[in-house]
Amino acid sequence: MPFKQARDLHHLSKQMQRLLDGKSSPPGMRLPGEDTWQPRCDVYVTDNHFHVVIDLAGVERRSLRITTAEDHLEVIGERAFTHDRKNAYYYTIEIETGRFLRRIPFFDEPVDRDHLDVQYETGLLHIIFNLRPNEERDGEFERQ
Repeated sequence: MPFKQARDLHHLSKQMQRLLDGKSSPPGMRLPGEDTWQPRCDVYVTDNHFHVVIDLAGVERRSLRITTAEDHLEVIGERAFTHDRKNAYYYTIEIETGRFLRRIPFFDEPVDRDHLDVQYETGLLHIIFNLRPNEERDGEFERQ
């Protein structure tokens, strides 16, 4: 099966899944007409930090752009298709390639956008923000 036909079949199966589930495309996937895909991520909060871990296996560090807005974090990048397409017969194509965009809300957490730590190792991007203390509680953090 030529690459284009396999890719079209992959996208068609995802669209059918979306219609049957009544949901939008899941993270890590995209539907026909979508320009970007969304990598999977974990978001969690500890006493002093807001953690984001994004699965970016195969993404070159230099392709990443990390920005923050008042209420969210945005990670943009690209994963290249590295397989040899010549004379290839694909049984599955599940690894998303091309441009991606992941927008993560801060969920009303008191994130200090000016103090973050970024680490990229073994295909996982770790972004850790300090949390601002809740001044009404004398430096303690308040969970809602």
